[in-house]
Amino acid sequence: GLALDQVRAKTRRYLPLDSRRQHTLSATADTVIEQYFSPTLAQRLTQTVASSPRALAQPGVYTVTHTLENALVIETLVQIGKPAEG
Repeated sequence: GLALDQVRAKTRRYLPLDSRRQHTLSATADTVIEQYFSPTLAQRLTQTVASSPRALAQPGVYTVTHTLENALVIETLVQIGKPAEG
């Protein structure tokens, strides 16, 4: 695994170019969940879901979840929308 800062830099290659990390939603020894926003993604999703019965509450918001083991990232998941409360 890699350190969290290294993984953030590598993950940026797969995110929309105009993405900005808004804040960290949760951080434990095992998991870091961060919220990002992309104006381009928001525009595209707004157009796509306008006719859908299941519209996103905040188009353009997505989360990146990093799973850690011994302070190194072993898995990263990108999810459109905010994670479910629970």
